[in-house]
Amino acid sequence: MPHSEAAVVAEGLRVSYRRRFRSHVVLDELDLEVSSGAVAAIVGRNGEGKTTLFRALVGLHPIDRGRVRIGGCAPGAARDGRHIGFMPELVTYPPSWTVADVLGFGVDLAVPPEGHREAFATAVARGRLDDQILAKRANRCSKGYRQRLSLAFALIGEPAVVFLDEPFSGLDPPSRVAMRSEIESMAARSATVVLTSHDLAEVGRLASDIFVLDGGRLRASPLAHGAADSAEALEAMVTTESP
Repeated sequence: MPHSEAAVVAEGLRVSYRRRFRSHVVLDELDLEVSSGAVAAIVGRNGEGKTTLFRALVGLHPIDRGRVRIGGCAPGAARDGRHIGFMPELVTYPPSWTVADVLGFGVDLAVPPEGHREAFATAVARGRLDDQILAKRANRCSKGYRQRLSLAFALIGEPAVVFLDEPFSGLDPPSRVAMRSEIESMAARSATVVLTSHDLAEVGRLASDIFVLDGGRLRASPLAHGAADSAEALEAMVTTESP
């Protein structure tokens, strides 16, 4: 897909939850467009619906109204075609699964049999996972290692569009640098990256497009990519409600 084309499109998106016989609207008439090859960030206060938006975009939460296209396809078709990678903020694995089991499952889903060995080795290297960690139960790993595993899983098959929900959460400084490098590598190979993060310094450093989620809708930030004062300016935008 050429860089100029939109890889992620949402138009008039309305998403709600049912709570005790009532419908709670989370996103309302939301519009989003992310160009192919861009690194876009969505920021906002807790409870604004960033995770809900990601789940709707990848086809894991029903949409009440509106339209979503990922690479020109509906979310389910894009996911089935292995064009989407998704790193959730929180993941719970089957109790008996080791880290190696999780990666093996991802390889089985996303890669033809002849490429299994290479894809597994790539995922292990990407997550910087040694033999001891590979043999450990996935649910018993530290938050940092679970983040590494989740990223390695999301990138199996080299998807064209990758959604990262709070990728820097729980990471120590070396892992933070490695995560930043991996996101930059995705952009270098023309993958489209959409991330959400409370780490506004990383957002300002990485994202070419920044959107603030407020009141169920998105507003674009005018900040320049990599601006030295971007974190402070973003903080002001996130803490100021739209009129």
